[in-house]
Amino acid sequence: MYSLMRQPHRPTAIEHCISCKFVTSSEENLVVAGTTQLQVFAIREVEAADKKTKAKTRGSSSSSPSCGDKLELLFRCSLHGVVTELQSVQIGAGGKDALLIAFDDGKVSLVEYDPATHDLITLAILNAEQEMFRGGMFHPTLRPMLRVDPENRCAVLVVYDRYLIVCPFRQDEQLAGRSPTLPHYEVELQTLDSKLHNVLDIQFLHGYFEPTLFVLFEPTRTCPGRVAARRDTVSLIAVSLSLMERVHPVIWSFDSLPFDCFKALPVPKPVGGIVVFGVNTLLYLNQSVPAYGVSLNSLAETSSNFPLRQQEGVNMSLDSVQACFVSSDRFVMSLRGGEIYVVCIKADNMRMVRGFQFDHAAASVLTCCMCTVTEKYLFLGSRLGNSLLLRCTQKSKAETSSQLEPSAKRRNTTSDWLSSGLDDDDELEVYGSSLDADSSSTSYVFEVCDSLINVGPLSSTSLGEPSFLSYHNVDKYDLELVSCSGRGKNGSLSILQQTIRPQLVTTFELEGCKDMWTVLSGKADSNQAATSRSSTHDADTDRRHSFLILAREDHTMILRTGSEILELDQSGFDTNSPTVHAGNIGERNYILQVCPQGVRLLDGENEIQHVPLVASAPITRCSLASPYALLQCEDGTIHVLSLDESSAAPQISIKTPSLADSSPITSSCLYKDTGKLFNTDFLSMAAGIARERLRRRASSAATEVKKEIVPGVTPITSMTAEEEDELLYGGADDAGKPALTVPATMIKEEEDPDEAMLYNDGDSNAREKDSTQPNITYWCVICRQSGSLEILSFPNMNSVFSMRTFSNAPRCLVDGGATDGSASTAGDSSDAVSPILEVMIAGLGPNGTKPYLLARSAQDLQIYQAFPYPSSLPGERLNVRFTKVRHDIVLHDAKSTSAAGAASAASNSTGSESSDGTEPFTPLLRCFSNIGSHSGIFFCGPSPHWIFMTQRGALRCHSMMVDGHVTCFAAFDNVNCPQGFLYFNAKSELRIAVLPRNLVLDSDWPVRKIPLRCTPHFVGYLPEPKIYGVITSKTMQRKTAPHLTNDDAAVLAPLEEGERFVFPEMLTYSLQLYSPATWETVPNATVVFDEFESVVSMQVVRLQSEQSVTGLKSYLALCTCSEKGEEVTAKGMIKIYDIAEVVPEPGKPLTKYKLKTCYDKEMKGPVSAIGSVQGYMVGVVGQKVYVWSFMGGKDLLGVAFVDTHLFVHSIVSIKDFLLVSDIQKSVSLLRFDKENRSLYIVSRDCQHLEAVTSNYIVDNKKLGFVVSDMMNNLIVFGYQPEALESQGGRLLLRRADIHVGTRVSSLWRTAVRPAAVHGRKGLQLVVRRDKRHVTWFSGMDGSVGYVIPVAEKTYRRLLRLQDKLITFLPHYAGLHPKGFRLLRSARPALVNPHRNILDGDLLMNFVYACKTDQRELARSLGTTPNMILSDLVDVSYSSCVY
Repeated sequence: MYSLMRQPHRPTAIEHCISCKFVTSSEENLVVAGTTQLQVFAIREVEAADKKTKAKTRGSSSSSPSCGDKLELLFRCSLHGVVTELQSVQIGAGGKDALLIAFDDGKVSLVEYDPATHDLITLAILNAEQEMFRGGMFHPTLRPMLRVDPENRCAVLVVYDRYLIVCPFRQDEQLAGRSPTLPHYEVELQTLDSKLHNVLDIQFLHGYFEPTLFVLFEPTRTCPGRVAARRDTVSLIAVSLSLMERVHPVIWSFDSLPFDCFKALPVPKPVGGIVVFGVNTLLYLNQSVPAYGVSLNSLAETSSNFPLRQQEGVNMSLDSVQACFVSSDRFVMSLRGGEIYVVCIKADNMRMVRGFQFDHAAASVLTCCMCTVTEKYLFLGSRLGNSLLLRCTQKSKAETSSQLEPSAKRRNTTSDWLSSGLDDDDELEVYGSSLDADSSSTSYVFEVCDSLINVGPLSSTSLGEPSFLSYHNVDKYDLELVSCSGRGKNGSLSILQQTIRPQLVTTFELEGCKDMWTVLSGKADSNQAATSRSSTHDADTDRRHSFLILAREDHTMILRTGSEILELDQSGFDTNSPTVHAGNIGERNYILQVCPQGVRLLDGENEIQHVPLVASAPITRCSLASPYALLQCEDGTIHVLSLDESSAAPQISIKTPSLADSSPITSSCLYKDTGKLFNTDFLSMAAGIARERLRRRASSAATEVKKEIVPGVTPITSMTAEEEDELLYGGADDAGKPALTVPATMIKEEEDPDEAMLYNDGDSNAREKDSTQPNITYWCVICRQSGSLEILSFPNMNSVFSMRTFSNAPRCLVDGGATDGSASTAGDSSDAVSPILEVMIAGLGPNGTKPYLLARSAQDLQIYQAFPYPSSLPGERLNVRFTKVRHDIVLHDAKSTSAAGAASAASNSTGSESSDGTEPFTPLLRCFSNIGSHSGIFFCGPSPHWIFMTQRGALRCHSMMVDGHVTCFAAFDNVNCPQGFLYFNAKSELRIAVLPRNLVLDSDWPVRKIPLRCTPHFVGYLPEPKIYGVITSKTMQRKTAPHLTNDDAAVLAPLEEGERFVFPEMLTYSLQLYSPATWETVPNATVVFDEFESVVSMQVVRLQSEQSVTGLKSYLALCTCSEKGEEVTAKGMIKIYDIAEVVPEPGKPLTKYKLKTCYDKEMKGPVSAIGSVQGYMVGVVGQKVYVWSFMGGKDLLGVAFVDTHLFVHSIVSIKDFLLVSDIQKSVSLLRFDKENRSLYIVSRDCQHLEAVTSNYIVDNKKLGFVVSDMMNNLIVFGYQPEALESQGGRLLLRRADIHVGTRVSSLWRTAVRPAAVHGRKGLQLVVRRDKRHVTWFSGMDGSVGYVIPVAEKTYRRLLRLQDKLITFLPHYAGLHPKGFRLLRSARPALVNPHRNILDGDLLMNFVYACKTDQRELARSLGTTPNMILSDLVDVSYSSCVY
């Protein structure tokens, strides 16, 4: 059995975060990592005036946080390895930082941002996987520890708890092409100290002449149960690292620290020293001053002999604490429950610590990493909830106390914040500061700025029907995925969808419509704007579309849109010919109607001007950028239209520009740049470079200034470096001389002395505040039949950017210089590709300041992101480059597509209606704004997609396959449909719809989070009543403990402890019912379980019942286990519930559901798993698997049983087979004979395997078994009795395995989506019986993936492609994709890896490769790129079921 694995939903959990100057040397960036994902953010501050303006425009009913600063995504990539450590180091004198990333098994990579390609480059790699480091260890028990010296002199890595690897860095200001690292060397830990092993933490200390490493270790281990015999077992040493002599003396040591010490935090200068965290203690240690420690609860006083002082007013434990310094004497720490404390270190003038001061500042998410950014922000990264960005403000005690009461009124957050799953209670806890009366004069106040959504950990999943579907053609493949996410107060239900399902308002049937547009009325809008200016509302929010223009084959239909949609009989519009384009132009929103033979300008429905184009070829395309328009004709020529509003009557004029290249134009567009990114001003770029050089020279005045050459910039040879500096800044003795002046628009102000203008986009803080005129520029983009791309300055039409091989879709678009008619050739005819049918540059993001270039050919869609980079070519050239963006929009037809589809796609390249009846060109890329408060691009066609740019700068592509083929699209803002849209489907149905308002689109999949404020464990969907059952738990303090009496009965006795005692916490479980219509709990249907009773499993079972026509009925079954200590025998119970419908109470529709208990009895032992097979109940009691008959719906009658291994925790059935998973003994395959009422073992795996969960993989008539283990692997077993090694079928054989990189917590199956033909008239299902199943899995890091069976021929072809891609493509951080996917085990196994599962994520890189590389790879495999793309499209389409 051959299969393919892919993770379309990437991990969302964040486990590591640092703050460094990664992209530029002038701006602090936030770098976060989680599992295999690396993301770089910048913080965009909002000015106080802008905040007030936005607060007024939102109105009082909206909700927004008091801090409007946002995170903006600058870069994101996926790594072929799991990130275990993340550090930053400054390389050279450039001021920028590089990243040190540590992976499993001792791999370390040094990567840097490359501004020339907007990508990562690998500077150095370190591999510590040699046998000498392992010392016979097969798998590391501890993750590698990576630390960097604060002075950037070296980095150290502790691997396998045996070796310390020291990597020195060069201290030269100019590396001059040399490696930034010096040769590393190894130091065995035993040579530093004979007792040095069991390392707990390492840190570099501040304030030492040489790098000084602090090591916290435990020579002899102990545990809480042996504290009476062995305590204070932790020690520390400080080692001075002499990098030149490679000598490492121990300069400081300390023994007999409390046994629960586990973490250290270095204290910055001038205090110095280190803070050591224990579970019950907090210590301060320094080489020159006495140690100081406090006890945080009464447990520390009885478990340690270390001299501790009681911390008054504090009763806490520091297990799982995260901390970082916000100043030299204050650090912030986040506890296990999310409480945030600000701790002040009180030290005297001799740097002797006298005490700690604790201030309970806030309560936030459960944190797993934290860091400060620019000393004003605090980032809390979490893998159990949403990550938060907080603004830290230091205020006086009097000011803070006066703001405590009004802070309760600032409980508002943005709509995106609420939709991301954090409710008002979390916000209130963050804003409300609780300060003690004896606190110091200053304190910290935290305000929420932004959040990063996280759906992990996904513990349990269930498939259900969408709550609201207004489509009549919905099939069984429209499902929604409901999963349990988070933990504790961050717990929630996450509803995931692969596609966007709009909410329909109404539908009309209109035959023969080819295209449509919605426009505003100039008169109406002017009146609305005048009315809006008199109020506090923005005029843009009150605009409504007034006309709907429908283009047919030979005429145009005009509809007036208001409270009703009515057709206009008489108007100034041209209705006798089809419309090519329509839109608003000018400040008063005049209407421009473009027809094949002329152009009309209208004010409302009144015609102002008509300009016919009789002598010209028919107009086929139009691109509008007010007040200009670009008209493209059938013969490939273009005309420029401009609007003049200076006179009393507006006039339009049309001119034909003369271009240097006369080759035919296939597509064109206009772009209006408002973000100041597109510019040809070389001096402004050079000024930024010179300022940066001046800053470096000022910081090192003793050194000689060397001449610098910026990569990609040709130096001016006629000037020396000193003359160039004098030109830009003036000489030192030029006080009385007239200086050379440069226009202010070419050189920025001196208050921004850095190179931020080089690499920051339009949202950067370096903007001209005193500019009286808006800096808006216009640009023209044309693609020619030869496959070249050219960007022209508008309206003078001078070439400023050229790319001759644009049709080959290179990864980075670099300006190739000016072109002429002779240079515009296609090149090698053998590499000729299909022409560009449609090109567009759209400004996305906030205020449209991020330009993206989109180009569509007959078989693919390319998306490029523009980034600034100085041009090295002479003349006025565009200082911009473009990098390709990864997306999942693949237009290549599937294998079942006929040749007619390709022919019809090729016919669209003509762009006009020919005499043989070919349909005219219809654009598929449609820009929109203000649809559900979103702006972006909608991609029409057989695979419709939404392309959004979120507020955080991430490009999101979401499909909309619920209605099939979309022929045309338009935004529609109406009284009855505010912020909605229109589209035609393949059935010529005009749909009026709106986007779902509860979905968060800033994710790989649209998601909605339902906050629960407790930990969800299991979720199940009952199809008949359409209700979800959810098992949740809350943490409660237990002040009683069970004791065994003389009668062997367990009695709860109170724990008599003091006030500073930390009582144990236990979980209290409950069952709740949720309705998917409103996602509210069903009243009077909550079951709270007893104390010490834990719910082990919950399943929706199909049991025999006479109440159903099919003879089977769905019940909600769960099993519990009561544990009251090792002295009391554990007991288990099985509970079966039914949901009945009754008459609801008035005004309470959810009361119609009533939870009925059908069975609730105790078993002889603990029940660990539950399920059903062929209408019978299956459960695991102890080490036996039982089959019961649910007689009369009241009692369980035993039918059969079989003995199993140690602890079975999962049962999955299909037909009469049962797949059971054991915690140590892998999986076993059972079969239930219904006629003979017998249960027997068919086959099993005898190898040691810690199975987490299991399910089936179905490939038509073949059946496999997928198992996930504790080492993050997916293993596929097969039952093959004819194989010799199976011993006649007694043993299950391993047939495939792959390493996922995350703990797989849940597996489920869905049927594949039938193959489809993308024809001209829409989506047509192919009549083909495909009985394959897609086996889905969810990870603890928030990722969702699938394993899908593939044919052997497809597998062989893709396997060869995968082997080629490993060596053909460069990989981030020098990681090896094949090594990452190899099977991993905790101990040596007598089984060889099989590797019969393809890596779908690696194979998708073929789609992003340029066309030349695709042809070269396909040629080496003996196939064609179309065949490979067809295989990948077939896999992607078959798995689109949500």
